[in-house]
Amino acid sequence: MTVLCTTRQLIKRTFLLTVLLALVGTHATIASAGPRDQAKRIHERIAGVPPSPEVLDQMAANITNNGASGAVSAAYTAMEDPAFYDVTLKNFVAPWTNEAMSPFVPLNDYTATVIGIVRDNHDFRRVLYDDILYVATPA
Repeated sequence: MTVLCTTRQLIKRTFLLTVLLALVGTHATIASAGPRDQAKRIHERIAGVPPSPEVLDQMAANITNNGASGAVSAAYTAMEDPAFYDVTLKNFVAPWTNEAMSPFVPLNDYTATVIGIVRDNHDFRRVLYDDILYVATPA
């Protein structure tokens, strides 16, 4: 059975897997950390910024009450932060847009289009046949 998922789901699953693999690599540190420290670390790795106190409380409660599935839920909560799109997703896509494969390039139309497709939950395959263009707003 083939399961198709949306672009947002695919990107989020990719980031979730990356974060969980990073957490496994630092298992000794994470295992001794409390739920608030775990939630803070997850949020900073996914969104690139510290969580607000309310979000931190929500994520810590998920981890405390639901164990491993709570950590997954906490990771999805972190992906709701606007910084996930502004920082993490931009830095993920930016290397696709330049020969040097550097994430440190100005926002361009290609990057803006991919971020918009993910944000608006469009099927990513549409970039192959549809006329989709998100335009970066000049700074």
